[in-house]
Amino acid sequence: MRKLLVCALVVLSGLSFAQYPRNGVRLLSHVDLDQFPGSPTSGAAIYGYSSPSGREYATMGVRNGTAIVEVTNPSVPIIRAHIPGPSSLWHENVVLGDFCYSVTEGGGGIQIIDLRNIDLGVATLVATYTGNGLDNIHTIQADPSTNRLFVNGSNRGFLVLDATNPTALVEIGRWTTKYVHDCVVRNFTSGPYAGKQIGFFFCGISGLYIVDLSNPETLVDRGSLNYYPEAQVNFYCHSGALTPDGRYLMVNDEFDENRSLTPSCTTVVVDVANLDAPAVAHRFASGINTIDHNSHLRDGYLFLSAYKAGMRVYNAANPLALNEVGFFDSYPTSTNANSYDGNWGVYAGFASGNVVISDINSGLFVLDPSESIGKGAPLTGVTSLYGLVSGTIADLRYADDRRLEIQRTARYDFTVLAETTKTARSRVDLAIKGKGTGRFDVLLKNKTTGQFDAVGVMGMTQLERTVTFPNLAAANYVTSSGQIEVRVRSQGNPPATARVLDLDMVRATFHN
Repeated sequence: MRKLLVCALVVLSGLSFAQYPRNGVRLLSHVDLDQFPGSPTSGAAIYGYSSPSGREYATMGVRNGTAIVEVTNPSVPIIRAHIPGPSSLWHENVVLGDFCYSVTEGGGGIQIIDLRNIDLGVATLVATYTGNGLDNIHTIQADPSTNRLFVNGSNRGFLVLDATNPTALVEIGRWTTKYVHDCVVRNFTSGPYAGKQIGFFFCGISGLYIVDLSNPETLVDRGSLNYYPEAQVNFYCHSGALTPDGRYLMVNDEFDENRSLTPSCTTVVVDVANLDAPAVAHRFASGINTIDHNSHLRDGYLFLSAYKAGMRVYNAANPLALNEVGFFDSYPTSTNANSYDGNWGVYAGFASGNVVISDINSGLFVLDPSESIGKGAPLTGVTSLYGLVSGTIADLRYADDRRLEIQRTARYDFTVLAETTKTARSRVDLAIKGKGTGRFDVLLKNKTTGQFDAVGVMGMTQLERTVTFPNLAAANYVTSSGQIEVRVRSQGNPPATARVLDLDMVRATFHN
């Protein structure tokens, strides 16, 4: 067991927030490498864990082991634990249930880390699995529905492990046809492959292989694909993400950019509808001079780790028409884009919507990508001149089951602050969702005069409704730091029956 002195960190870096190029992604906090125990010299892969209490944690590989960092308050990350491991540039991990499984090219098998007491600041190294001589491992993935772990790039090839007993792993399958660098595993519940567990293997210079894992004792090869047939050994099928319907696999290749196979950072979209005959459906060249590494697909958006270009966010609702909608550059001092520094990995699975990325050179970043994925500018504060506020600013972020209540005194009068990181912001669409009684003026603070300019009127009833004020000229209202201040005030004194203004969402969406 290792219990650490809790270390709360904000920004401890030579760069200020403003010095990180970004678009639609807000930097919430940063933990530099020298703040981790032992001052590791490099960062590696990242994953996430949400405890039963709802608290959120990043599980990050660093050169000297695995760090567990609480990011529940994204502005104040807290290093809760550190599990030492062999010194290696490559430290990867995955979380299955309440256990983190950590692996490395430095050897030593799989470290099994118990996270059940992490809310108390305790993570326990309960076992190390080295069955059948397992030693060095490149990456590891998991499937919660079958309690299986998938070991990639090990000294024993690709392995399927049963983790029904999370601390006593059992090898139940092995595939050694090719070297497997990483994998995506999907359990199909409908369609022609219903009931099948299928592995999509990223096999480096051997390309993509598709394998039926349903019976791990007898793994069955399906299709394969060399998506750069002219390249010989100049491409490297590294990793990827599969669409929820199982139709398209978005492949990250680690060599194609710096070996002249493509002019810019490229995502190869493979149609895998026929598992026996995968085919290239699209090649998305982003126009960014960098190398893609790892990716995470969530809610129709692809979060891509792109080394020296940081994290890129693509709208992937139509995989055949990807387009970039935001980015955060964690390595702004780049001089040679086609080399292996910067953003290693990204995890976008938290209920909060926040994203964590790991940077080889700079450590951990906690990011809010909401503006890039159509959720509007992040809200940063609410103040009330008249009316008692019940709730927090987080209750206004999304149209959901969370509400912020303004209990009137003589009248209602309050302001909401938002902060955009959009580079295109000549126009703003304002939307307010809620219910109450009365008519309200909606105003924006003029950055030049310091006064509030009226932009419209909204009438609220006891039936929830959304009122929009589209296509407002933003030039007069957005400060140099990207802040905009929205004011809502009642017209005169509300009727005596009006007790509460129940707000669900305030959203400012910026565009050209």
